[in-house]
Amino acid sequence: MVFEILMFLKQLFAKKSLNLLLEEMAGFADRAPVDLRVNSLKASRDDVLAQLIQDKFDCAAVGLHGIRCAAGSAGLNKHALFDSGAFEIQDQAAQIAVERAGAKPGMRVLDLAAGAGGKSLALAAAMNNDGAIIACDVRGAALAELETRAARAGTTIIRSHILGLPPEGPFDLVFLDVPCSGAGTWRRQPELKWRLTPQKLAGLRETQERLLRQGAGPCAAGGQLVYATCSILPCENEQQIEAFLAKNPAFRRTQPDFQASPASTASDGFYAAFLTRN
Repeated sequence: MVFEILMFLKQLFAKKSLNLLLEEMAGFADRAPVDLRVNSLKASRDDVLAQLIQDKFDCAAVGLHGIRCAAGSAGLNKHALFDSGAFEIQDQAAQIAVERAGAKPGMRVLDLAAGAGGKSLALAAAMNNDGAIIACDVRGAALAELETRAARAGTTIIRSHILGLPPEGPFDLVFLDVPCSGAGTWRRQPELKWRLTPQKLAGLRETQERLLRQGAGPCAAGGQLVYATCSILPCENEQQIEAFLAKNPAFRRTQPDFQASPASTASDGFYAAFLTRN
């Protein structure tokens, strides 16, 4: 059974050798750290980090706005700083993808498949609470949670939108964090690897292709379309982008793809591609 799973994963990883695949999988053996994103609308990272260290959390600065706490750190979501909106729990790889999206004050942004809005909140902070963000999802409960989180974070520029169809464009930035296998989060959710089947993966890929088409439509001329997954599987990542670009010559890559994995960055597995409409 283990051999069959490895062969299935090797097919998913396409060109990687079995040795590289095993090395990649070894990165998922340890417990994941707890990454925080300091909310620049309400606090400075230095102040938050100093307070957490004073409160005996084992943590250090990482990235531009992040703090990495040791695996197993408990009680962060009950800390007074969390309650005040000073930080959100968000993996460092996701923070980097938002930073590289280049959101700026005054932009009109579409967060398609927003879920509970972790990316929307990070985008709002990057925009200094100036502009407009439309957060879309098919799940009303997730969008209701986003509204609670936005109030805590002190952002006033996020509006939720239940899908159906995306709202009318144009948008300067479309951020598309698609449903995926979650292969990049296997350290946190190890049961996902046992639930992944070829049939389920095929359905996810169809959803990803559809959302890419939907996200491309309202992207403005000169605007950016960001496609992201919490997966390390090429069939959900670069293969999807290559297929999209082959059918949509109006778009082109504007910077190298971002890829992260526990083996290379200690963060969750994550992928993002950055496209611009010509």
